Amino acid sequence: MLKRLSYSLLVVGSSLSFNVMALNIEQAYQDAMQHSFYLKAQNAERLANRSLSNKAYSLWLPQVSVDGFLNHGNFNIDGASTAANYDGVDIIVRQTLFDYAKIAKTIGSKYVKSLADVGYQINKQQLTKKVIKAYYHVLLLHHLLSLAQLKQRLVKTALYQVRVADKLKLKTGDQVAYIESDYDDAIAEKLKAQAYYSDAIAQLDRLVGHRVASLYTLRSHVMTRIPQPPCLAVWERRARLHNNKIKALEL
Repeated sequence: MLKRLSYSLLVVGSSLSFNVMALNIEQAYQDAMQHSFYLKAQNAERLANRSLSNKAYSLWLPQVSVDGFLNHGNFNIDGASTAANYDGVDIIVRQTLFDYAKIAKTIGSKYVKSLADVGYQINKQQLTKKVIKAYYHVLLLHHLLSLAQLKQRLVKTALYQVRVADKLKLKTGDQVAYIESDYDDAIAEKLKAQAYYSDAIAQLDRLVGHRVASLYTLRSHVMTRIPQPPCLAVWERRARLHNNKIKALEL
C-alpha cells in the first residue's frame, strides 16, 4: 500500500489574503429595493389604494350642500291696483345623514388598502431573504474558492517535491502518478469553485441591479505546514555529496 503524501492546513497565521465585497448587506438590500420592478409597481399600487382609501374616509364627514335662488317679481297689495316689485333670495341647506353606498365604498377601500399593505410587506420580506442569502452565499463561495486555490498550490508543492525525489530514486513512479492525480483533482476543484462563485456573483448582480465590483481585503488566517522546497539544483548537489546517504535526507 502506497502511503499518500499528506498536505494539511493550520489556522495559526495570517499569510493568505482574499477579497470579499465592500458592498455591505444594508446597501445591497437598498439597491435591491430600488431595482425590483415588481416591488416598485406594488408600492405604487399600495400608495394609490391608500389615496383612494383616504378619499373614501372623507365621505364619512358631514355632507352639507347649499343651494341659493334669486326671485324677482311683483304682487298686489291688499288687492289694490297698486303693484310693488320685490327681490327675494331663497337658501336651501341639505345634509346627508346616512349614505349606504358611500359607507360600503369606504369599507371596501379599507379592505383593499390592507391587502395591498400586507402583500407589499410580504414581498419586502421575501426580497430581504433573497438578498441576505445571495450576499452570504457569495462570501462563502469566495472563501471556498480561496481554499481551493490554496489546495492547488499545496499539491503543486508536494508534486514538485515528489518529482525531485523520483529523479533521485527516492520515490517510485507510482507515487509520482498518485500525486499528479491529486494535482489534477485540485485543479478541477478550483475550476468548479470558480464556476459556483461566478454564478453567485451574477445572482447578486441581478438582485441589486448593478455589478458588484468594489472589494476590500480580509485576512483568512491560513498558512501551510509544508515548507517551500529548494530548487532542483540544490537537491542534486546534496545527492552528489551524500551519495547513498541521501535516503536519510529530510524531505
